[in-house]
Amino acid sequence: MAARAQRKHRRDRIVTNAMTQTATSYENYRSDFRELETLLKDGDPSWLRDLRRESMDSFIEMGFPTARRGNEPWKYTNVAPIANGAFRMPMNGAAAKPDLNAIKDVAPWHDDWTTLVFVDGTLSKELSSDFGSQPGVTIASLSEALASDGTLLADQMSRYADFKADAFIALNTAFVQDGAYIVVMTARRSTGQFTYCSSPPARAALR
Repeated sequence: MAARAQRKHRRDRIVTNAMTQTATSYENYRSDFRELETLLKDGDPSWLRDLRRESMDSFIEMGFPTARRGNEPWKYTNVAPIANGAFRMPMNGAAAKPDLNAIKDVAPWHDDWTTLVFVDGTLSKELSSDFGSQPGVTIASLSEALASDGTLLADQMSRYADFKADAFIALNTAFVQDGAYIVVMTARRSTGQFTYCSSPPARAALR
């Protein structure tokens, strides 16, 4: 009986610690979202600000899909390390970019491919291949497309990735600032890839 009681106490303690850590991570997301709204309040269209708020509300309502039951899409994936992680949004402007050779060491790469490199979620033209010279294809960063004409994006964003159905989609949509904007006007075949990496440590780390 004593051993059973000790095991139960240990399980209860683990669950309590996990709930505390998850609550802390949610508050971090809320705090970063409020700061992001303040930073971007004058630069983004109203429809995008509304989309971010709706997405953040959906994320807080759904929470991370950590339950074992009633969780068909994620039932074979343990997302607890993500739910309990202390992730924060970088708010200090441009960070140091990883070295291109370091990226090529760990990522598939071919000079004939159209490769878009994102550093901390922001498209880096310096690290990407030349994507401005392809006939019939428009490739730009999402932030550039929003600045020039966001009417098309207003109809497309969140149309295919439903932020009301998945917490990860909701969280990503809530913090969206940049991405790839690609419009293909004529049929063509080519190879392209997106490479995502983080700034420091000095060696590029794919994610």
